[in-house]
Amino acid sequence: MTTKEVLVRIAKKYNKKYHPNSIPRLLRRLGQSLITPRKRHYKVNPISGWAFKGHIKKVGNLEE
Repeated sequence: MTTKEVLVRIAKKYNKKYHPNSIPRLLRRLGQSLITPRKRHYKVNPISGWAFKGHIKKVGNLEE
């Protein structure tokens, strides 16, 4: 969920309004957190990234 989605759910369910900057703090107090994806470099080659991930999985399976 994004911060905006959390804001909408809180507004609908509890009829409360929060500033978007306070949502991560509120969630931390509740023992939760927002998970955000990392930005990707604009020159990244997606094929090489998938190949690298596949290599790691293969090596991990051999060691087990």
